[in-house]
Amino acid sequence: GAGARGGTWWRAAEAAVGCAGGAAVDFAGCVTSEPGAPAQGLHVDGEHLFGLSGDSPAAPYAVNAFIPLVDTSLELRNGPTEFVAGTHTPAAAQEREAARADGGGDHMLAGATRDAEAPALTAGDVVLADFRVVHRGLANESEAARPLLYVTVAAPWWQDVRNFGTRSVWESSVARC
Repeated sequence: GAGARGGTWWRAAEAAVGCAGGAAVDFAGCVTSEPGAPAQGLHVDGEHLFGLSGDSPAAPYAVNAFIPLVDTSLELRNGPTEFVAGTHTPAAAQEREAARADGGGDHMLAGATRDAEAPALTAGDVVLADFRVVHRGLANESEAARPLLYVTVAAPWWQDVRNFGTRSVWESSVARC
């Protein structure tokens, strides 16, 4: 379940980033897909940190825990998260870059090991995904909002400065007082 540190998903996330007992929450938030929201573009949340040489995947430095607060599925048409298996590897990232350079419109699918999947989830389920896997939120064609918690669990030596920067909103508020 979605329990606190020490829960099953937390231990799995720590093991994934190679820091059993020492991983950190880098970021946590809630994304709500409102009725009528279009699908996101396919994207990764982070790139490979140490280059793309070699064909064996480097261990992830961060994983995202996706936790829907309502049931989600293609059948419910409420914007479940779609994942593209195999796209987290250095080899897949090399294929994406080559396809992008060649002007390929579907370059984000390069290197996939199977078709994109949007698993049906029950509220409170947890999906862990490598920070580098290609994914997107699908269109919410339902009449209800689809809230999703996400928690980025990372090795303690890493911080996400790409997606959120390094400046705190509190610093700017304090500076104006």
